Amino acid sequence: MNKAKPVETNDGIEFNSIELKNGDVYMYDIDTFVQIYESEGKLPIPMILCNKSEVARTCFGKNLQNQVAKAGGIRNLLENYVCIDVRRADARAAKEAAKAAKAAADAQPAAV
Repeated sequence: MNKAKPVETNDGIEFNSIELKNGDVYMYDIDTFVQIYESEGKLPIPMILCNKSEVARTCFGKNLQNQVAKAGGIRNLLENYVCIDVRRADARAAKEAAKAAKAAADAQPAAV
């Protein structure tokens, strides 16, 4: 799994970077990614970062097009993307919380 690493540039701006398996490191600059996507129809690297876990996920071709359409634009996708692992974990946590709340409510004696 590719994890984002913060990198500071010469002008003091901090970006996340993604290191690929072959050792290449890419700056994850959303503005640059949007410009490249709008001009070429693809991202400079076939990965987007999950905004909660900061894990890079592969996304290209038809999958990327569907994700962009679902998010309402490439910028929205890059700024708000949450990977399926995090969404599943959030759903499990919400289900457990609801189950615990129901158990607590059931354990209370009924008022007479």
